[in-house]
Amino acid sequence: IFLRPLQYFGDVGLFRAVPRAKTIIAADLSELLTVTRGMLTDLCSENSQFQEYYTHYSNLVAEGRLVEAGIQCGLCSAMGHAMSSCPETTEGPDEKVVAR
Repeated sequence: IFLRPLQYFGDVGLFRAVPRAKTIIAADLSELLTVTRGMLTDLCSENSQFQEYYTHYSNLVAEGRLVEAGIQCGLCSAMGHAMSSCPETTEGPDEKVVAR
């Protein structure tokens, strides 16, 4: 999978306490922004409106309602699944995700 500028990955991990599904390796020099669940927890404690928003979307993700949660695949742009479970990918012989 090759990400283009401004694409992102790992968004479902902000809502679910699950191990990461894939390993990302940069093919070129890259600048990344890391947002952790801890950062979101801090924002929630500082802003009650954000807390309501985060709780609502966390519940949608926990219930598997990914379309309603606005989860969009960064690879195929379809709603309702993350890149790690995209039907447009397949596991290659080296167990890395490759585009079909």
